[in-house]
Amino acid sequence: MHNPECDVTRIEAILEDLFQSAKRVDEFEYICAFMRAARGLYTESQDSLREVRALYMDVLHLTAQPLRQETLFRMGLLTYCHLIEADALYEILGNMLRVLQGERCIPEPLPQTPGKAGIVKYLVERASILGKEDLASLLGRMYCSSIRNAFSHSDYVLDERGMCTTKGRFDIDGMKTNFLEYGRVLEIITGGVGFFNSTLNTIDRHRKSYRADVVLTPRLATKDGLNKVRILADECRGVYGLEFLC
Repeated sequence: MHNPECDVTRIEAILEDLFQSAKRVDEFEYICAFMRAARGLYTESQDSLREVRALYMDVLHLTAQPLRQETLFRMGLLTYCHLIEADALYEILGNMLRVLQGERCIPEPLPQTPGKAGIVKYLVERASILGKEDLASLLGRMYCSSIRNAFSHSDYVLDERGMCTTKGRFDIDGMKTNFLEYGRVLEIITGGVGFFNSTLNTIDRHRKSYRADVVLTPRLATKDGLNKVRILADECRGVYGLEFLC
């Protein structure tokens, strides 16, 4: 059965709509969102997304080798559980939604919750309020806390049919079970990995869409006494910095 949450073209279209909508509201704040400028601009050695990308690429290279199906499945679970914990990606999405609502980017746009499930719930609710129902649905389906918990706490076993929990239960689509067939777990893994890979691609695409410096007037300039900002960009790196002019 086709799972629309695994359709990379659809995922990227939904994310593109979010980024373009935020840009139309406030181009300066939109740039701050994908650059994470509210926390200060990161060098490559300081950027946690560098490790997210690196692990993803390492797994791709490893799984290109001849491996047993169970090994490939475990590598998929490892990758999924790593990606869905990436704080930086949630912060970028949270700030994009803030910009869309006419607010400023802030260093911590997400609620302080003990786990990612609460953060995802917050983003789903905010996206729905702003009329981004496709994004809300995508966010709600790509994160599966019961699979994440089973793998992270070693509370699972694999057999010839699928994945079983040893203590807890999977909560999938409102149904509780201690067994999932491989096909259903792979749909969730593929959807989650596709979502985060598409988010990284969308960030890169928007950052590199700027090929030369541009001067912007922030929409909220009058509140801070800030009138002009130069966005520093070149053909190789895209946006790489900000310069406050006055």
